[in-house]
Amino acid sequence: MEIGAIIQHQAILIRIIDEMVSYCVEDVGPDSNLIEDVGLNSIQMIQLVSKVEERFHIRFEDSHLTLDHFESVRAISELICLEKGCF
Repeated sequence: MEIGAIIQHQAILIRIIDEMVSYCVEDVGPDSNLIEDVGLNSIQMIQLVSKVEERFHIRFEDSHLTLDHFESVRAISELICLEKGCF
C-alpha cells in the first residue's frame, strides 16, 4: 500500500469534510466515524461521494458504495487507492 498517497488523500478528504460541516479540521481525524463522530447525514454522505469522485477523477463501482467503505477518512482513502491503483 502506498502510504504517501494514503496520507495525501486523507489530508484532502479532511479538507473536503471540513468544508461540508461546521467542525474544525482538528476534530476530523483519519479514524473518525463520519456518521457517528462527525455527524454527516445521508445527504452529506452522497455529496461526499460526489465530491471525492470529482476531486480524484474516479468513479466508484456500485459494489464499493457501502457504509464500510465510507465509514472513515482512512477507509475512503484506501478505497481511492484501490480505484486509482496506488497499491
